[in-house]
Amino acid sequence: MQLLPLSSNPFIAPTDRDRLPSERRDFVRFLDPGSQALRSVGGVRVLVGDGEESIGVRARDADGQTVRDCPNVFLSCPLVVSTLANGEAVNLRFPGEDIVTVEFIDEGKDGFTLDDLSYVRPVPECAETP
Repeated sequence: MQLLPLSSNPFIAPTDRDRLPSERRDFVRFLDPGSQALRSVGGVRVLVGDGEESIGVRARDADGQTVRDCPNVFLSCPLVVSTLANGEAVNLRFPGEDIVTVEFIDEGKDGFTLDDLSYVRPVPECAETP
Protein backbone atom coordinates (compact mmCIF):
# COMPACT_ATOMS: atom_id res chain seq x y z
CA MET A 1 0.00 0.00 0.00
CA GLN A 2 1.29 3.44 -0.90
CA LEU A 3 0.44 6.53 1.11
CA LEU A 4 0.06 9.67 -0.96
CA PRO A 5 0.78 13.17 0.35
CA LEU A 6 -2.17 15.21 1.56
CA SER A 7 -3.43 17.85 -0.83
CA SER A 8 -2.69 21.45 0.00
CA ASN A 9 -6.13 22.27 -1.42
CA PRO A 10 -8.50 19.41 -0.46
CA PHE A 11 -12.04 19.23 -1.81
CA ILE A 12 -14.66 20.29 0.71
CA ALA A 13 -18.30 19.64 -0.17
CA PRO A 14 -20.42 22.77 0.04
CA THR A 15 -22.81 22.92 2.97
CA ASP A 16 -24.67 26.13 2.12
CA ARG A 17 -26.76 24.54 -0.65
CA ASP A 18 -28.13 21.21 -1.85
CA ARG A 19 -25.33 19.09 -3.19
CA LEU A 20 -25.30 18.19 -6.87
CA PRO A 21 -25.70 14.50 -7.83
CA SER A 22 -22.03 14.42 -8.87
CA GLU A 23 -21.07 15.55 -5.35
CA ARG A 24 -23.06 12.73 -3.75
CA ARG A 25 -20.82 9.92 -5.03
CA ASP A 26 -17.47 8.96 -3.61
CA PHE A 27 -15.27 6.12 -4.80
CA VAL A 28 -12.61 3.99 -3.19
CA ARG A 29 -10.29 2.58 -5.84
CA PHE A 30 -7.65 -0.01 -5.00
CA LEU A 31 -4.39 0.48 -6.91
CA ASP A 32 -1.17 -1.46 -7.25
CA PRO A 33 1.48 0.78 -5.65
CA GLY A 34 4.07 0.05 -8.34
CA SER A 35 2.09 0.40 -11.55
CA GLN A 36 -0.91 2.40 -10.26
CA ALA A 37 -3.14 -0.12 -12.09
CA LEU A 38 -6.42 -1.16 -10.51
CA ARG A 39 -5.97 -4.18 -8.26
CA SER A 40 -8.51 -6.64 -6.88
CA VAL A 41 -8.72 -6.89 -3.11
CA GLY A 42 -10.78 -8.85 -0.63
CA GLY A 43 -12.07 -8.59 2.90
CA VAL A 44 -13.11 -4.95 2.48
CA ARG A 45 -14.57 -3.51 5.68
CA VAL A 46 -15.66 0.07 6.35
CA LEU A 47 -17.71 2.10 8.82
CA VAL A 48 -20.34 4.29 7.13
CA GLY A 49 -22.12 7.04 9.06
CA ASP A 50 -25.00 9.22 7.92
CA GLY A 51 -27.47 11.28 9.95
CA GLU A 52 -30.12 10.91 7.22
CA GLU A 53 -29.49 7.15 6.92
CA SER A 54 -29.52 7.25 3.13
CA ILE A 55 -26.27 5.75 1.79
CA GLY A 56 -26.10 3.15 -0.94
CA VAL A 57 -23.00 1.13 -1.86
CA ARG A 58 -21.91 -0.70 -4.99
CA ALA A 59 -18.75 -2.79 -5.37
CA ARG A 60 -17.37 -3.55 -8.83
CA ASP A 61 -14.81 -5.99 -10.20
CA ALA A 62 -12.03 -5.31 -12.73
CA ASP A 63 -14.50 -5.61 -15.62
CA GLY A 64 -16.75 -2.94 -14.11
CA GLN A 65 -19.43 -5.50 -13.25
CA THR A 66 -21.34 -5.00 -10.01
CA VAL A 67 -20.43 -7.80 -7.59
CA ARG A 68 -22.07 -6.38 -4.43
CA ASP A 69 -24.93 -3.88 -4.30
CA CYS A 70 -27.01 -2.39 -1.53
CA PRO A 71 -29.31 0.57 -2.36
CA ASN A 72 -29.47 1.66 1.30
CA VAL A 73 -27.12 0.24 3.92
CA PHE A 74 -29.52 1.26 6.69
CA LEU A 75 -32.44 -0.82 5.31
CA SER A 76 -31.94 -4.61 5.37
CA CYS A 77 -28.54 -4.72 3.69
CA PRO A 78 -26.76 -8.12 3.74
CA LEU A 79 -23.37 -6.36 3.89
CA VAL A 80 -24.03 -4.93 7.39
CA VAL A 81 -22.20 -6.79 10.16
CA SER A 82 -23.08 -4.40 13.00
CA THR A 83 -24.90 -1.15 13.74
CA LEU A 84 -23.67 1.48 16.16
CA ALA A 85 -25.86 2.24 19.18
CA ASN A 86 -27.28 5.49 17.78
CA GLY A 87 -28.28 3.74 14.54
CA GLU A 88 -26.60 6.40 12.39
CA ALA A 89 -23.56 4.29 11.46
CA VAL A 90 -23.03 0.73 10.25
CA ASN A 91 -20.02 -1.53 9.76
CA LEU A 92 -20.00 -3.12 6.32
CA ARG A 93 -18.14 -6.20 5.08
CA PHE A 94 -17.83 -7.01 1.39
CA PRO A 95 -17.15 -10.75 0.97
CA GLY A 96 -14.97 -12.06 -1.84
CA GLU A 97 -11.60 -11.19 -3.33
CA ASP A 98 -12.71 -9.56 -6.57
CA ILE A 99 -13.35 -5.94 -5.57
CA VAL A 100 -11.59 -3.15 -7.46
CA THR A 101 -13.81 -0.15 -6.62
CA VAL A 102 -16.46 0.64 -4.04
CA GLU A 103 -18.91 3.43 -4.80
CA PHE A 104 -20.75 5.24 -2.00
CA ILE A 105 -23.95 7.03 -3.08
CA ASP A 106 -25.46 9.64 -0.77
CA GLU A 107 -29.18 10.07 -1.46
CA GLY A 108 -29.47 12.71 1.28
CA LYS A 109 -28.15 16.23 1.48
CA ASP A 110 -26.06 16.25 4.65
CA GLY A 111 -23.00 14.28 3.54
CA PHE A 112 -21.66 11.12 5.16
CA THR A 113 -18.64 9.71 6.97
CA LEU A 114 -16.31 6.85 6.04
CA ASP A 115 -13.99 5.47 8.70
CA ASP A 116 -11.88 2.41 9.50
CA LEU A 117 -11.48 1.25 5.90
CA SER A 118 -9.55 -2.01 5.75
CA TYR A 119 -8.90 -4.71 3.16
CA VAL A 120 -6.55 -7.56 2.30
CA ARG A 121 -4.76 -8.25 -0.92
CA PRO A 122 -5.47 -11.74 -2.23
CA VAL A 123 -2.50 -14.08 -2.05
CA PRO A 124 -1.49 -15.07 -5.59
CA GLU A 125 -1.70 -18.75 -6.34
CA CYS A 126 1.70 -20.45 -6.41
CA ALA A 127 2.74 -22.35 -9.48
CA GLU A 128 2.88 -26.10 -8.95
CA THR A 129 6.36 -27.55 -8.79
CA PRO A 130 7.00 -30.75 -10.75
